[in-house]
Amino acid sequence: MKKQQLLYSSEEPLNNACRSRFWPGLWHRALIQTLAVVALATNGQVQIRAKEFMSTNGPVKVELIQTNDCYQLYVDHKPFYIKGAGLESGNQAKLAEHGGNSIRTWRTENGRASGQQLLNSAFKNKLYVTMGLEIERERHGFDYNDKTAVARQLERVKAEVLKYKDDPALIIWAIGNELNLDAKNPKVWDAVNDISKMIHQIDTNHLTTTPLAGFKQDLVRQVKTRAPDLDLLSFQMYADIVNLPRYLRESDWNGPYMVTEWGATGHWEIPKTDWGAPIENDSTTKADFYQKRFEAVIQADQKQCVGSYVFLWGHKQERTPTWYGIYGVWCRSNSIFPVPCWKVRGKLPAAPASTLTSKPRGKCALCRRSLKKVSCALTMRRSPMSSNTPARLP
Repeated sequence: MKKQQLLYSSEEPLNNACRSRFWPGLWHRALIQTLAVVALATNGQVQIRAKEFMSTNGPVKVELIQTNDCYQLYVDHKPFYIKGAGLESGNQAKLAEHGGNSIRTWRTENGRASGQQLLNSAFKNKLYVTMGLEIERERHGFDYNDKTAVARQLERVKAEVLKYKDDPALIIWAIGNELNLDAKNPKVWDAVNDISKMIHQIDTNHLTTTPLAGFKQDLVRQVKTRAPDLDLLSFQMYADIVNLPRYLRESDWNGPYMVTEWGATGHWEIPKTDWGAPIENDSTTKADFYQKRFEAVIQADQKQCVGSYVFLWGHKQERTPTWYGIYGVWCRSNSIFPVPCWKVRGKLPAAPASTLTSKPRGKCALCRRSLKKVSCALTMRRSPMSSNTPARLP
């Protein structure tokens, strides 16, 4: 990967493993550019602070640079660590307010807002975007042996890339979503590679990835072999994310990656009732899992992981109305909302929302509605909720 001169940097911390060799050169260049740079030691990490801004004159240059056996993401020539959330119709302003710096989508058009509207909103809220590209799935009947259909898909995706490639909020293209789920035909990765090559031909500024459901060594090896044009891989894991460090050690993947979905324990990973319905964790338990999984896995990987997107910033009916959403239904937050996973402000937000053991009283910390009248979704529940509602994947 081509190295590019750094003009200045942002608040994002350099990976610890990169610091010993990279820091002196960065500091020297920053002095030459007469920037006011302050190095702050916080929790054993060095941070470089400078005025935040987003370019308004076209696309930003995005790069992955390997230094001293670790990978660092650069956006507009600044070190950038993704503190993101999966979001298509959630509140972008609140994400930014709580320290988020990026969102990911699953498609360019979500039926509620156009891709351009979403990008415009992200730019307004100083959030960069990993934009999803809808790719046909074998589990939905698409045949990757059909060359005509595959070629037609490539042209459709090309039109989407051409439409949005120059937007200043865009940083990464996510090609498909969990294309490995219930798939048997490896030609899907040939198609992904062709799409990535097409993107790099017409868009030289942004990176490409494909989000995978879970982590399997043979799958990673297959994607690495058949789709070498991808800039990085993305993994989507829930309770099993605690095993990701071991999976990486045992595999032959030593390149960069993101975690593009993580959060509550999956409904397939949890105990069930006698009649087979999954039992949802209460919000206090979820909050604890969010914190521990982030710190033990995502934050701990200073070499290969360039950031993550928590699932989901908003509300979604999947098994239950409260299983995956960081926001509740009746109220606009629940007790997993204030978990400061990104560690950018050093303390919990004031007045966290109610937990399972709380009585509904006062006002919600986020939407200020009276909890006597309208309780947070998970506060209203006095016992674990379960449901047989079919799952609906993004």
